Amino acid sequence: MMQSNLPPGYEIVPGDTEFFVKKHGQYVLISKERKMQWPKKASVEKSIYKWCWETYRAEENIRFEDYAEIVQIIPAQPSWGAVILHDGKDDLYEIKELACWARVEIFYGPYKRTLVVGMVANEEADENDTVLTAISKDNASFLGYTFPGDESDWKHVAYNCILTRPSVSSYKPEDVLLWMQEEAEQQEQNPSQELD
Repeated sequence: MMQSNLPPGYEIVPGDTEFFVKKHGQYVLISKERKMQWPKKASVEKSIYKWCWETYRAEENIRFEDYAEIVQIIPAQPSWGAVILHDGKDDLYEIKELACWARVEIFYGPYKRTLVVGMVANEEADENDTVLTAISKDNASFLGYTFPGDESDWKHVAYNCILTRPSVSSYKPEDVLLWMQEEAEQQEQNPSQELD
């Protein structure tokens, strides 16, 4: 077990058939598998390393581009975009045009994860910042990617995001439930009219 590859304050305590995680001295996660064989045990260990690093990075507000290493840039297809949750009832999401795709590597202790993410212009960049920023499921407000002909109901995807991850928006789940109720009532009154 490579404890030195864990975030500061985290410790994995292995047992015969289980792993425990200590975070600043407190047990916060237990993963159990009965009669665990080594390949399965290795998979659990990898998941726990990933959980430790993702929790640490989220709590420390470490940006994706500060720990993901770009290994390849891929041109983006025309009219593809990243859909981001936006704090506004009438415009609950916004679409940012993709500048390119990037194949990146992320390390969780001794384990590596490779994925492809969309890159968009960093509108808040200064002389010390990056011109592009990654938008992917590692961003709490990320809803998905859109493309020509996409028929996704992004407003309801945004609703679901707020219901399942209320910390990402200034709106509360009860706000969303009220909006959904209002829409249902409006649809009942005007069944032939599609809602925006």
